[in-house]
Parts: sequence; C-alpha cells; structure tokens
Amino acid sequence: MMAPLCLAAFVGVMNVLGPAPFLDELADDLDSSVPLVGQAVSIALFTAAFVGLVAGPLADHAGHRKMLLVGIICAGLSALGTAVAPGYLAFMATRALGGFGSSISIGVTFGAAASLYSGPARRRALSLIGASLSLGTALGPLMLTTVSTAFGWRGAFGLMVGLAAIGFLLLLAVFPDEDEHGNGRFALGQILDSYRPLLRDQPMLLIYGVWALRAIVWIGMLGFLGAFFAEEHDYGTEAVGFVFLIAGGGYFVGTLIAGGRFGDYNPRAQAALSMLGLALGTLLVFITSLGPLLALACLGLAAVSNGVFQVGVMTMAADRSPTGLSTTMVLTETVLSIGAAIGGALSGVLLGVGGFTAMGAGLAVMGLLGAAAIQRRHGRLSIPPAAQPT
Repeated sequence: MMAPLCLAAFVGVMNVLGPAPFLDELADDLDSSVPLVGQAVSIALFTAAFVGLVAGPLADHAGHRKMLLVGIICAGLSALGTAVAPGYLAFMATRALGGFGSSISIGVTFGAAASLYSGPARRRALSLIGASLSLGTALGPLMLTTVSTAFGWRGAFGLMVGLAAIGFLLLLAVFPDEDEHGNGRFALGQILDSYRPLLRDQPMLLIYGVWALRAIVWIGMLGFLGAFFAEEHDYGTEAVGFVFLIAGGGYFVGTLIAGGRFGDYNPRAQAALSMLGLALGTLLVFITSLGPLLALACLGLAAVSNGVFQVGVMTMAADRSPTGLSTTMVLTETVLSIGAAIGGALSGVLLGVGGFTAMGAGLAVMGLLGAAAIQRRHGRLSIPPAAQPT
C-alpha cells in the first residue's frame, strides 16, 4: 500500500519544484525576469497552505483515497497547463493549481501512512514518504532537464502529466477505499474543531514553529539554487539537474538515516543538530569563493540534515497528535507551505538587495533561530506523546 503513497508524494513535490531548473529559460520565453518566475514556487506553496487546512480534516472524515485522487488530478492538470502556458500570468495560474494538488498529494500521504502504522513501523513508513519527496527533489529535476534537452521545458512538464496519470491509476488499483470516519455530511464548522486540540498543545506549536523555519531555509535555498550555479559557476541546464540530484540524494540519505536505528536516539538533540547542519550548509553553499565542488559538498550537508530533521519531527508530531492524523500531517504541510513561501519571497528580496551571499546568510539565520527554539527549556519536543483519539 505504500507504493501509491510514495508515487503521489513524488509527483506532488516534482510538480511544485518543476520550474526551478528552468528559471532562465522561463524568464526568456515568458518575457519576464528570474526573480519573478522564481516566485512560481512561492505562489504554489501559498495556495497549498490554504487548501491544506480543509484537506486534512476532510481526509479524516471521507477517507484518504478520495482526497489523494483529487490531489493527483490537480497535479496533472497543473503540469498540463504549465506546458501550454502562453505567458507569465497563465503560467503563474497553473502553478497555483499545482499548489492545490501538492497540499493534498503530499500532506495526505503522510496522514495516510501515519494512520496505517504505529510505533517503529510508523517511523519507517514516514521515512519512505520522506524518501519519495527527496527522490522527487533529486530525480525530478534531473528527469525534467533530460527531457528538456530534446523537447524543451514545455515537454518536460508534459512528462509530469504522464506520471500523474500513472499515480491516479495506481491509487485506484492498489489503495483501499476506506469507509467514511464521520457521520453524515462534513460541516465547515468541523474544520475549526479539528484544529483546536493542536492549537492548545504547546509542544505541538513548537513543532510547527521549527517546521516553518526549516521550510524557510530549505525551500528558500532550492528556489534559486539552479540560478546560482548557472550564473556564478557557469553550469548549463544538464549540470543544474545534477545539482538537484545531489540535493535530493542527500535528502534521501537523511530520511533513511532517520528511519533506521539513528531515529531511536534523543529526538530533541537530533532536531537541533540537524537544523544546525542545514543552516551551516546553506550559508556555505552561497559563498562563491569556495568554488563549485566545495559548494556541492556543503549542499550535501544541508540536504542530509534536512532529511534527518523531517522524519524525526514528523514522527514526533504523529506520535503525540491529539487529533486526527491527516489533520495533523496536513497542517505540518500547510505550515511548511507558508514557511516555504516566505523563504522564497525572502530569498528573492535578499538576492535583489545583496546577491547570493546575502541570501545564504539570511536563510542561515532562520536555521539558527530554529535550532535555538528547539533548545528552549520549556515546551521541549521530547516530552511524552499525547494519547491518540479513538
């Protein structure tokens, strides 16, 4: 049952990050600029943030498969619309639709996995979803840039349409159609009721806060990573795809490390150290005097740290959740979307004001704030989990 969940997560993140390797080409073809088309990721994530608030409670009520099918359909339509977009405004509209799909195809997959398993098996299942997201980060841009050499960036987005169709069919064939968990119709008032237990839980609020800071750093870096290596190190499109392969590969390794025995160690220490690694790696990547090889090594450090942080914090959120697991997990993705959108916007501003070095320094400060928050004396992340609702 994990195969369709992993593919849905892969397609969701691949669609959101799809424009990143093509910023220079998109700016030329759409008669725009790199900072403006770079906001495509931000608008997708802002859309995801608001849709996710409804998607989580609805998935807990109506079942995961229905919502996942809706999400992957939206991802496919978004990719199709991007492939045929005639101009900048149409392009941004299709990216917003992609955010709608990603909030479901990413967030609900975590909720579904957390609902299917418990204990160490839950951590391993969440690790697999995280690994799928990392593969989407790594192989997605590489696949897109490979296709683009023959068919251009529009053909690359056509590839995503095909992957979304495969994911849709796999969900229909493999994933069970659950019974509704609620009685009768789903009322909008139930949405707020679903979130009240989370908003009253101080450790959960701390989890969401550091999760947002992690998103600012990671997505803020990824959004302009391709442009940095293209402009500062003269990388071509295929070489930029390799850069994303390193980012996603390190992310993948980090999720597997956290899903193994390393995940049994002190979760607060893991979270703090991995956030520090993410901040340090991000800072060093954008110091142009280091040269491309050292920059890639620092990117690997940031990516591995990001993967460890993700699995550990998501597992803690699932284990102590006082409400439905899809609501809990989709809210983490909503917070991620808000943080990532802020990160993308912040990166664009810092890039315009002080260049790539200023951008890296600003993102690193956000990571240090996250590590400091984890070390707070009160509201620590390592307190015993709350009882699960029955």
